[in-house]
Amino acid sequence: MVYGYAGIRAGESSEERLGELSKYPIAQENIFTDKMSGKQGRSGYLALKQKLHRGDLLVLPSLEDLGNNYETILWEWRELTERKGVHIKVQKKAMLDTRRGEETVQVVEELLECMAEREREKSAIQARGIRNAKERGVQFGRPQTEYSEGFIETAREFHQKRITLEEAMRRMGVKKSGVYYHTQKLIEAGVIAVENCK
Repeated sequence: MVYGYAGIRAGESSEERLGELSKYPIAQENIFTDKMSGKQGRSGYLALKQKLHRGDLLVLPSLEDLGNNYETILWEWRELTERKGVHIKVQKKAMLDTRRGEETVQVVEELLECMAEREREKSAIQARGIRNAKERGVQFGRPQTEYSEGFIETAREFHQKRITLEEAMRRMGVKKSGVYYHTQKLIEAGVIAVENCK
């Protein structure tokens, strides 16, 4: 059986990604996709893995569809090719077709191991750099917001439902999400008491 999978990342068009799969004869019901974001899981990919059996062919637009880093890609590659016995064909790279023989599987695996190792080394260097910077007193993240008394009073009135969202936006000079964000921050900091709300 032939299956297709495409992970659609932010800024990519699903039509474009699925168009790459349409170059290969795959039944529509055998094409799985996921929106690749940090918050969403890969339910389409997990459903696909349940259907794959020894000898099936999985067509991918690119190798990165297997994961968001080389460690994950390597793990998925081994899971599919070694444990499940599934063939993989990468549309963008003609050489990446495991039906060409065991040598292809081994070469790709060795390359992925090298890339995963480089990624780990880079992460370790970055972690050391961050640790050293923190030891030197470098501050990371957003700078702390300093609120004026008028800003705090507006947030308090909004929280107590004494003014409308539109009025709070106008007085604070922020968008709707900013009113909720800053009001919540002031509540968390204990500046606005929760028990005072009506």
